[in-house]
Amino acid sequence: MTPCDCCGQVVAKRLWVIEIDGTEQGFCSQECESLFRTYVLPKRAAAAATNPS
Repeated sequence: MTPCDCCGQVVAKRLWVIEIDGTEQGFCSQECESLFRTYVLPKRAAAAATNPS
């Protein structure tokens, strides 16, 4: 069982797996993939831009 990379829900059977920036990401649905692309990735990029390591 694997957690969705967007919402954290445990996915027991049908994991939606795609590649984003060379890394495989697993989601519970296409809707979570869309949310990840439109909300999570931009938020992470903005945080990285303001807090470079």
